[in-house]
Amino acid sequence: MIEALLQALTDPDTAYLGFVAVIAGVVRGFAGFGTALIIVPLASRVLAPIDVLVLIVMLDIASAAPLLPRMKRDADLKSLGFLVIGMAVLLPVGLSLVTRIDLEIFRWQASFIALSLVAIMAMGWRHRLVMGPKLLLLVGGCGGFLGGMSGIPGPPIILAYMTGQSDVSRIRANIFLYLLIYDFVLGMLLLGKGLIAMPVAMLSLVVVVPYTLGNLLGARMFNPAYHKQYRWVAYMIITGSALISLPVWG
Repeated sequence: MIEALLQALTDPDTAYLGFVAVIAGVVRGFAGFGTALIIVPLASRVLAPIDVLVLIVMLDIASAAPLLPRMKRDADLKSLGFLVIGMAVLLPVGLSLVTRIDLEIFRWQASFIALSLVAIMAMGWRHRLVMGPKLLLLVGGCGGFLGGMSGIPGPPIILAYMTGQSDVSRIRANIFLYLLIYDFVLGMLLLGKGLIAMPVAMLSLVVVVPYTLGNLLGARMFNPAYHKQYRWVAYMIITGSALISLPVWG
């Protein structure tokens, strides 16, 4: 374990991933989403698909504690429960596919998902659907499947909530808690399948520090009155991450 930790500290990719983690943490802190949308495309430049999933899981779980009390207070736990049930059913299906995906396809997939989400939201599309139990199960299941296959579970939930008419603080809290529970479930599945390698686990622990600091800074910046501005900042950062990560650049 000590050897793996020292290797992580001296790995030239650690500084790069730490910088990416700071940016993703700030966005997650003030917008309530964005970690996977930023980290997955950029981390896939230096890590294998499964290792990217391990990184996402460890970053989110390790850094969630400071924000958890506030999020639990603001969340709609009943709606969250239906989302989580749907996610838990379809996440293993998506995960069964990621081990068969070529790295280049994984990178294209991550960038396409991120750019598609930003395009839909930036166009200002809104829905008036009632988020009842059946729709919540469907949305949560889509997020679970997408998260297992690509490491990016957020788009279905983000689109369902942020293009609707829900309260800003409740949206942020429900998305945050859904993604955290997704991380726990995914982490248990990865552990059970023996897919968490020690070097990647140590690398993730090192990167947790800058990510947590970014998360706390972003949460401190959050003010519901400026939620529109936060969204546009998040859109620009996510778009930049996706474009930089396109395989056409090598």
